[in-house]
Amino acid sequence: MARGNAKEANKELAESARLDPENSTYPYERGMVFNYLNRNDEAEKSFKQAFSLDKSNVEAAYQLAYLYATRKDKAQAETYINHILDNHLDHPKAESAKLLKEYIYKDATDKLPLKVVPGQYHLSRSKSLYQSRQFGLSLIEAETASRLSPNDLSVQEILVGLHSMFLRLDMAENSVKTFIEYAKDDDKFKSRGYQELADIEVLRGHLEKAKKLYEKAKNLGDPNDIAKATLDEFPAKIETMKQQPLDPNALFISPAKALNRKGEIFAHFGMYNRAMGIYSMVLRMEPTNLSALLNIATANYKKEKYNQAISILERLFVIHPNHEHIIAHRLLLARSYVMKGDLVDGVKNLEIAMKLNPGIKKVIIEDPTFEKLRALESFRTLVQ
Repeated sequence: MARGNAKEANKELAESARLDPENSTYPYERGMVFNYLNRNDEAEKSFKQAFSLDKSNVEAAYQLAYLYATRKDKAQAETYINHILDNHLDHPKAESAKLLKEYIYKDATDKLPLKVVPGQYHLSRSKSLYQSRQFGLSLIEAETASRLSPNDLSVQEILVGLHSMFLRLDMAENSVKTFIEYAKDDDKFKSRGYQELADIEVLRGHLEKAKKLYEKAKNLGDPNDIAKATLDEFPAKIETMKQQPLDPNALFISPAKALNRKGEIFAHFGMYNRAMGIYSMVLRMEPTNLSALLNIATANYKKEKYNQAISILERLFVIHPNHEHIIAHRLLLARSYVMKGDLVDGVKNLEIAMKLNPGIKKVIIEDPTFEKLRALESFRTLVQ
């Protein structure tokens, strides 16, 4: 069904229902297929069957409530709405049921969509699956929505965003080129497309090509100033890379992990502001994401913003007091204090790191940042 093949899905569900007749999932899913095909009478029958098998099937109850609301059958609609609100108030569909009840009381049910538009249906499914962290299925639904709504730029833009987010570079490149083609004379969308193509080339290590694409995006208006910001810190010297910075065989199913990796590649090329923007996207999803916080601290250190780095690193001990990168964490904090000029706190953090792992003494001795500490007896005692 995620691919838009409703009839085949219906056959498979009918067979599943025959083999497991007490399972309410199958008639519910058949009801959704009939809904998709705008065969409302058959959808009603399937939803009723699902609900009769399992009164806790809130999804089936909601679909029946919606169906009766569109038919202006207030009594029937309220029966199912009240069932949800009386028995399943914590269910995500409870909010939808409340909203549906408002439509009924305001006599505004004529505003409810009567027919399913396939492209919008799959787009809605994609958003719902993404919110429930079923990212693979979300991507499939978005691809189906894109195929069914080829001229809808908002749908194409969402697909571009998903392909780019999960670092599916070849897929992203193809979807971006399609997006640019459909954008025609809309410079805003074309600029967005060329910026995405430029990002892809950075991830491939093709910086010359990326630079030209960012310049193209900038000349087309660059509505979010991403291309300009990236060009402002673009490496002055572009070296030919023998190996792609992003493993072409890497498969990311977590947006946070994918975006962290993308940010790390931009940081590798010295584009720290752009990298921090990407890490910030991770933190909007997961405010305590360890990798993103460490990466932002590192980027601030590289940009010589030592106070910001220290603030993040010290706060991290509260959020993640013990983690797998704790040694690197302590060393970065020590470097930040030393570069700020606070040598005492620099040594203090080195002492803690050494207690955790005495084997890092050589790393400390060879690190040029800590040369400033050699005048301190506490440091000499530590590394002797």
